[in-house]
Amino acid sequence: MATVIGLVAFVLSANVLSIYAREQPSAVFRHTAGPIASFTLAQLVLVFAAFLGWRTLRKEPACWRQLGLFVAGVPLYLWIILNNTFPAELQGVAANEAVAVGTLSAINSAETVFRITYQSGFTDGLNRLGAPRKGSSPDKDNAGLLDDIRSGRVTGYRGTQVGGHGTNTSFVKAGYMFNYSPGPAGAEGLIDTYRIVGRPERYPATGCLSITSDESGLIRGTRENRTAMADDRPILSRL
Repeated sequence: MATVIGLVAFVLSANVLSIYAREQPSAVFRHTAGPIASFTLAQLVLVFAAFLGWRTLRKEPACWRQLGLFVAGVPLYLWIILNNTFPAELQGVAANEAVAVGTLSAINSAETVFRITYQSGFTDGLNRLGAPRKGSSPDKDNAGLLDDIRSGRVTGYRGTQVGGHGTNTSFVKAGYMFNYSPGPAGAEGLIDTYRIVGRPERYPATGCLSITSDESGLIRGTRENRTAMADDRPILSRL
C-alpha cells in the first residue's frame, strides 16, 4: 500500500514539475500558484506513504522489499525535480533578475542626480554618467555616477558574469541587455524624459523578467518573452 501511494505521489510530482518547467522554467515555484499547490499536495501524499511504510514495517518485516523499492525511487524522484525545474543553465537566474532591477534603479538615481547637479535635463547618453579620467573632477561629460559597464563605456565583454559590450545607449550586464532612449529636447534644449529597458540575453536561460523604467523612477516588468511596456505592472517603487 505504501509503495503504491508513494509511486502515485512520485508520478504526480514529476508530471506537474515537468509541465510547468517547460512553460516557465525559472519561475516554477516563485510566481505561479498552480505548481506550488500541486507540488505541495504531492509532497503530503509522499509523506503519508512514508508513514504507512514505517507502520507496516513494524508489523510485517516482510515488507522490507516494498520499503526498499520505495526508498530506491526517492533519488530518481529528486533527480527529476532538480533536472526539470532547475537545469544548470538556469542556475543564477534569480540573481540576474535582482541585478537587473538594481541596475535600472541605479540608472534612475544617476539621471536624477545629474539633472539636479548640472541643471541641464537628463543625459543624451549613458557615457556622460561614467567616471572622469584619473586626477580629474566630475563634470557634465564625466559625472562619475555610474561604473564603466552601466555607463556603456566597456566596448567588449569582460566575462559572462560581469558584463560589457557597451555603447552610449546600451550595455550588457549579468545576462541582461539594457537600452537607454533619451526623449526629445525641449524648447530650451533640455531632455525631460527618457526610457530604459532591460531584457534577458537568452530567455529563459539568463532571466525570465523583462523590465523598463522612465524619468518617474517606477520600474515595471513582465515575465512574458517580450520587451516590457509602460503599462506593465510595477515591480519596484522609486527609491
